[in-house]
Amino acid sequence: KFTQQNVAAAYNKVYLMDLLEGYITDITADGSEYSFSAESTPAPVKRFKIVTNIGFTTGKTEIGNGQLKVYNSNQTLYIENLSDQKGTLTLYDLKGIVLKIVPYNANKVTYISTQGLIPGAYLAKAQNGINQVIEKIIIR
Repeated sequence: KFTQQNVAAAYNKVYLMDLLEGYITDITADGSEYSFSAESTPAPVKRFKIVTNIGFTTGKTEIGNGQLKVYNSNQTLYIENLSDQKGTLTLYDLKGIVLKIVPYNANKVTYISTQGLIPGAYLAKAQNGINQVIEKIIIR
């Protein structure tokens, strides 16, 4: 539960970004809530980010050994998976709604067309048994 006092005096909106799940939740109102579950890990996990403007905030969030990359070019989304683990890419709009779920293979580059998507910002979350990358994608 979030408690804010005088937030509106400084910010129009405040958002909680769950980088692990790819959700963005408006927590501007006093008493806003966000629920999640987590398992104990030996190393800290960068899971949350609090921001005041969605359009200019997200960068790349990466967990694992760096063998997984996601990038966008010429109306195509690329998943470069150099690991020996299959995985799944989930594409979200900035409201946290799932738009696409695409499986990808180990040791390959997978191509996904972004044609048909409305120009704007999206979050792409690629994960396999070892790695996870959340990348802000701009579709023009």
